[in-house]
Amino acid sequence: MKICFPIRDLNGKEFTSVDEVMSLINSEAHGTWLLGANGLWHGGIHISDITQPFSALNKDAHNNGDPIPLQFMADGTVVAYRVNDVYQTAPYCGKPLRFSSSFVLVKSVCQPDPAKNESWLEFYSLYMHLAAVEDYPKSPCYKVSAGHNGISVRKYIKGNYGVPEAESTPQYSAAYNAPATVGGIKVNEGDQFVVSRTGRFYVTRSRETKLLPFGLSRLLKDGKLSKEQYWITLDAGLMERNGEMYDLMPGWMNQAVAKGVFNSVINTDGSDVWKVSAGSPVGFMGLNEVPGVGQLVEQERFVHLEVISTDSKMPAFLSNPASVNNGGKLVRTITGKKIHLRNAETNPPTFTASEVALASGALVSRESTSPVKDASGKWWFKVSDNGWMPQADVEEIEQYDLLKQGFYPLAEDSDGDIMHTFMEGWVSEAFGQVAEVSEGNNSNPLSARVPEYYRTMMGKLDENKDGKISADEIRRALSRRDPQVRDIIDRLVVKHHSEWIGGPSEERWKGFYKILDKLSIPYCTKWQSGHEWMSKVDAFKENLPIWHFHPVSFLKSIERPLKVTREMLREIWTDNVKVPDSILDSFSEELTLSFELSKINTKNRLYHFMAQVFQEVGPSFNLIENFNYRPNVLKAKFAYYKLHPSEADNDGFIPNQQSAKPQNIANKAYAERTSNGNFESGDGWRYRGRGMKQLTFRGNYRSFTQYHAEKWGGDLDFETNPDLLLEAKYATRSALFFWDHNGLPQIADRGISKEVSYSITAIVNKYDDHYDDRFSNLNTFIRKGVFDALF
Repeated sequence: MKICFPIRDLNGKEFTSVDEVMSLINSEAHGTWLLGANGLWHGGIHISDITQPFSALNKDAHNNGDPIPLQFMADGTVVAYRVNDVYQTAPYCGKPLRFSSSFVLVKSVCQPDPAKNESWLEFYSLYMHLAAVEDYPKSPCYKVSAGHNGISVRKYIKGNYGVPEAESTPQYSAAYNAPATVGGIKVNEGDQFVVSRTGRFYVTRSRETKLLPFGLSRLLKDGKLSKEQYWITLDAGLMERNGEMYDLMPGWMNQAVAKGVFNSVINTDGSDVWKVSAGSPVGFMGLNEVPGVGQLVEQERFVHLEVISTDSKMPAFLSNPASVNNGGKLVRTITGKKIHLRNAETNPPTFTASEVALASGALVSRESTSPVKDASGKWWFKVSDNGWMPQADVEEIEQYDLLKQGFYPLAEDSDGDIMHTFMEGWVSEAFGQVAEVSEGNNSNPLSARVPEYYRTMMGKLDENKDGKISADEIRRALSRRDPQVRDIIDRLVVKHHSEWIGGPSEERWKGFYKILDKLSIPYCTKWQSGHEWMSKVDAFKENLPIWHFHPVSFLKSIERPLKVTREMLREIWTDNVKVPDSILDSFSEELTLSFELSKINTKNRLYHFMAQVFQEVGPSFNLIENFNYRPNVLKAKFAYYKLHPSEADNDGFIPNQQSAKPQNIANKAYAERTSNGNFESGDGWRYRGRGMKQLTFRGNYRSFTQYHAEKWGGDLDFETNPDLLLEAKYATRSALFFWDHNGLPQIADRGISKEVSYSITAIVNKYDDHYDDRFSNLNTFIRKGVFDALF
């Protein structure tokens, strides 16, 4: 299943690693996993506006950077929610302190093997303390006036907002020129869009330059807003106001607000309208005012995240009971094993043992170790910059064998005082069980499945080295920021009573209120009662202990990467002789790595992309344009030969016949096109079509060089070395560049239709008249279901 981090970076881009996200989460001042700042049980994590300032709304949200909503971590269905129209209040020293009790609960099912339900796990993602409706700014809606069609939209570049409406008109500057138009996307009569902010840009029409109003807009279709933003003209002669809406409000919340019920727990009917996708917006951090230290009130914005389960198949799920082996694979390196050095770049590779031993083991994805086979067929894994280890010296682990990865179940065996959670016997007993397993006690059924990992954990927790884990040592371990200790703690899966059921009247909370400052009792009582929700949701109302998982560490471990395989591509390129496995493997690897990077991350996008690629490279996977054209094709495709038809008859390069050099044809056809030089420069031939989208013209090679450096790093220059695009890796990346650079993902989002296919074709190859062929490719691949398993 698809899994996303709950936050994006400050530029609105996806984080690329768990370590990046966890470094932020672990730097939060409160709300850490298992133990809160108050020393009490805490079954989730907090993310605040200290680390994620753009995920907290303010009254001027649009004009203070771009708001970046929190996002759903897993695909699923909203089953319950509560939306505050205004913030709730709790009294403290005669002053009402505001807090958010808004939440949304999403039910998901992890299905490692859809045919084996013993491998499934049902779980819930909880997002609490979300922003109230009163925080969301309303924005104006517009629609294209009657009689107006084909109006271009313009690219939005973060930070480029033109001249604000309130400022006086500046002297002309190219910095204020209107952004470039987005190819293939037009708005027509009746089309609607929502404007989040306005700006003015200079536009030249009929040789006259004017400063005109534009709106930073999201297209609105069937009540849903596009993810992408564009600048659209607000010319009064073309557009008209059409109401207003909360353009920053996520879809699920818009539905909830439309029902008009606030501040109460609502159970949904679980229908498709409540389905959400990983990566789609949850909302923003809510405001919380709390009694302060040294001052009466402190304000903060944060969100509380949990992943919980009542599934009876926990903890068996952690041991991969169905032996599923179709996910990703991991490699655990083992402390003390000797590192080997690879001997030059021999093929097949050979290795020599060094005297250096691995200082500490690690758990990494198998792909990240660049595995290679030696002459005997044994695998070797790269474990450091220059160090390698043989297959026999590492432990290979299946993705869903979570127990081997270090996830371990601890279960509460009492309903005691919340104040004593980490002093209760079950905690130290559970950690003792881990210690027993780690020592290889074969009487324990888990012993054969738990690696050296747990011995390391127990050594770190046992501070006084007496061989026992005390309650105090556990409490201190949970409070520590040591990365290795946190890595251990974050993999614990704990069955415990939730803090969101029962409220202050529950027996287990009496100890807390008994020692609480009397001035804080009214506030805490109202705050806790206001957040209670579980008693109103069927799956939780029995008030039994439930399983708690670390939201980031656990969910990323069950993420099934979108992976294009050679077998999928063989459904398209069926000729094994013309298209070698090595080419398809390279293509599949680059596609898999770049799903999110280049926005080919939905079924429609991938099918449209592949239909166009197949038409460009053909069944033989030809990565370069050879100008093997007949005269009639030259006359139809190229302006030069339209104007000089007799030359087409003379120059036409007819297959299997002697004719003019194809270099001459290319140089004539592509002379002085998008930064190409003239005929004599040879740019037409030098920058002819290459790669999987037949990237053409010098300017595009130059743009791809810049794009490649931004997305993949390095200093490759494709303008200087255009033949690099004949390597499958760069041929693929050039296609991804063209796809992303020309706004094709957004066109593909319109659906699977001839109209959409034709729109994309007109951008990919406007000289090509094989529109129907490309649409036929699309239908063929969809009918075969080539990529259906990915989504």
